[in-house]
Formats: sequence, C-alpha cells, structure tokens
Amino acid sequence: MMQAVLQNACGDRSPDILVVNSGQHDRSQSQTLFTKLLWDVSVKFESVRLTGTKVLWKGNYGGLAQTHRWMNTVSQQVMMRQNISFVACDEVVTTVLAHVNEDCFTVDRVHYGAIALYHDSSLSTLISSMVTQALLNAL
Repeated sequence: MMQAVLQNACGDRSPDILVVNSGQHDRSQSQTLFTKLLWDVSVKFESVRLTGTKVLWKGNYGGLAQTHRWMNTVSQQVMMRQNISFVACDEVVTTVLAHVNEDCFTVDRVHYGAIALYHDSSLSTLISSMVTQALLNAL
C-alpha cells in the first residue's frame, strides 16, 4: 500500500527522502500501544527503502515535555531497531523559546505556531527552518 501511495504522489519516480513523524495526538496511547503502532508503521517503510528512498523519523518537539520525551525515546528505540534514522528536533524549540519572554504555546501545550507568530512574526518560520536544518543535517 505504501508503494501505491508514493507512486500516486510521485509518479514513476521514487522520492529521495521521506520524512515521517508521530504527533502529539498519539500521546493519549499507552507506551505499549504507541510502541506497537510505531513498529507496525516502520515495517511498512521496508519496501520504500528498497527503492533507495531514505526514511527519516522526525522527533516530536514542544508541547508537554514529559510526554514528548517518552514518545521520542520510544520512537528512537523502534527506529534504531528498524535501521531508520531518528532526528531529534526538541532542542530547536527549547532553544528558540529560551529567548522569548512570553509563552508561545496554546493552552493544551501542543501547538505553538500561531501563538508564536502573534508574539513575534519571525518565530514560526524560524522554528520550521531550524527543524528543516536538523533534518538536512541527518542526511
């Protein structure tokens, strides 16, 4: 199925890179269920990797620190076993927000973009750019 989705999106050409991540919406699952989900998803990338596509798993950042830490730990462990590169991005937001005087997260501590943009128009694109740079560095 994964191959069919990529062929529909990319035509006859295999993508060079595929960036995947779990989201804060996955935090409601237990660590056991989350681990199983990651394993099931990561197995689906085996056929894609055989075409030469590099798969990167982008870590979570922002939000509830304790939750995204265990999600990143589990993600990194599963991806390591599957030989998929894990890219930690949580330091990006931590670094940027250390220089901001006001809270840039929504009340649920999950989303930051629109709130950051409200406080400082350069923050939202800065964070995205820095995350992109971390992904490029992993290549």
